[in-house]
Amino acid sequence: HPDLVVVSGGARGIDRMAAAEARRRGVPVVEHLPVSFDWPGFRKRDQLIAEDCHELVRIADPRSRTYGSGWTRDRARELGKPTAEYVIDGVERGAARIALEVER
Repeated sequence: HPDLVVVSGGARGIDRMAAAEARRRGVPVVEHLPVSFDWPGFRKRDQLIAEDCHELVRIADPRSRTYGSGWTRDRARELGKPTAEYVIDGVERGAARIALEVER
């Protein structure tokens, strides 16, 4: 899609994998990194992601001990943005599944 841009928080795991795959395919990437590595810094980053996206896709691992992507999804919904959610055990399989859907 010519208007596609990936907005990422630059976190380890799926954020970095999605950004790398987007760049490999020539898709522009905007990264919002945390301003500090504590909850206020992560919250600010996640708020920017929710504001910047047109649609938010959350890929979550049920074993995760954090809720940052869920918080970001909640903010995007509050802003009236469409959201999609994939809860998959293991981000590698999740990334592969999303890549297959993007190919279609």
